[in-house]
Amino acid sequence: MYKHIDKSDPFDTSTTSYWVYFVARDYIPGHAFVMWNSQNNNTGSLRNDHSFGIYPDLDNNVKILFGTVTGKLIQESSSSLLSADNGIAVKVSKKIYDYTWSNSENIRKQVVSYNLFNQSCVDFVDLTAKAIGLKTPDSEGFYNHPQLFINRIQEIND
Repeated sequence: MYKHIDKSDPFDTSTTSYWVYFVARDYIPGHAFVMWNSQNNNTGSLRNDHSFGIYPDLDNNVKILFGTVTGKLIQESSSSLLSADNGIAVKVSKKIYDYTWSNSENIRKQVVSYNLFNQSCVDFVDLTAKAIGLKTPDSEGFYNHPQLFINRIQEIND
């Protein structure tokens, strides 16, 4: 289920709308990621411009469960996009779209720390959601599961 929130410029008359989606897939341990989409206002067609999520270094499978490993912001596959079953679609201004996309570009250039319990894919979603002005729950503990985190963002934002 997707919730829609409008944080766009009400005076913008361009033919393109910009959207940032915060989505989750529900499996163990789950996964959350961010999509940047644009929409042609004349035709209604929606285009996925970019989709990224943070993943752990797959060479450290056992360590992932027990500690911190290296991670990277990676482009989501088409199967990942099709399996997203929960999210928030936020209509934003072109300026906010570009700002959040630029921030993700900076993160993609780095190796990041990944910890299943407190430095996971949820933290990237949290960072991007806050950048567009959404309220977010604490990303540690119970709400660290991607589906629960996305559900809480839906609940606390209008």
